[in-house]
Amino acid sequence: MELQLLCMKYSSNQPMITSRLKKCHFDGAFYGPNIDISVSDALNRKFQCATLQLDFQLPERFKLEYSAEDEAKREKPLMIHRAILGSVKRMFAILLEHYKGKWPFWLSPRQTIVCPVSDKSQNYAIEVRDRIHEAGYYVDVDMTD
Repeated sequence: MELQLLCMKYSSNQPMITSRLKKCHFDGAFYGPNIDISVSDALNRKFQCATLQLDFQLPERFKLEYSAEDEAKREKPLMIHRAILGSVKRMFAILLEHYKGKWPFWLSPRQTIVCPVSDKSQNYAIEVRDRIHEAGYYVDVDMTD
């Protein structure tokens, strides 16, 4: 989109902006045009993940201004709201489904698990766990039979 289009007052040019955005496959919102970014999960369902939205209302409501280059001219700012990951809960749900519950090593809350093969090796398993933990990895010991 053109920079001029984005800097126009939304309220006075809403029909024109909305029609331009529909041609660009974007939706208009209450206080300014927005761009929604969707992702698909492993089951090919679409989820809105990120949002960028222009806000012409809050700068007006809070009477925000800034000095232009010549210092004599005062201008209204254009506010941009962004939510890159949407909600954290939604993002984790998408990742969980995408990886089908098997987290990649870098994301796993338990990167390593030490399983002793007998009661005699349990102390050694704890020692190995401590050494792996000191190296900076998340590790557990499974002492169950």
